[in-house]
Amino acid sequence: MTKEEKIQEAYGEDWEFLKQYVNLQTGIADIPSTTNRSEYLKKYKHLATWPDIIGFKQSLIPYQLYGMENNNGWTRVEDALPEEGFEVICFNERWIDEDFNPKGVRIGFLNGNEWTTAHYWNYQDTYVTISHSNCDNDEEFSDEIKDNIDPTHYMLIGNPPIY
Repeated sequence: MTKEEKIQEAYGEDWEFLKQYVNLQTGIADIPSTTNRSEYLKKYKHLATWPDIIGFKQSLIPYQLYGMENNNGWTRVEDALPEEGFEVICFNERWIDEDFNPKGVRIGFLNGNEWTTAHYWNYQDTYVTISHSNCDNDEEFSDEIKDNIDPTHYMLIGNPPIY
């Protein structure tokens, strides 16, 4: 799903009217004082109020888009890659499994131009590291696994605790 589609989905039934006020880069709607905003203030997170020509403009954003300015800390792999060998938290929507991986995340790293990730293998109740070089020619791995090795996004792992 594209960023614009995600924004439109988040506004739902209000999209047709509010799209004229929505910034498609940030997802924020700057609604002028000429619009009755009371119903929107109940549904969306209020970010700011500032004067406009007639009264006050209000900036609102759907709660599910809050944090969109940095994609909640996630980087798309098509935009940038981590340092080679540096462990990161990886995400791919296809990795979501209601029972075994409800958030669709794995630990992984980039090795040259190939990703290696820790995949939970429920057949043996264990984690295995997978990459194209060790899976593509191995019949034990299904085509579904082979086709979904690479993440779409990654996030840096924070520093360890101080105490």
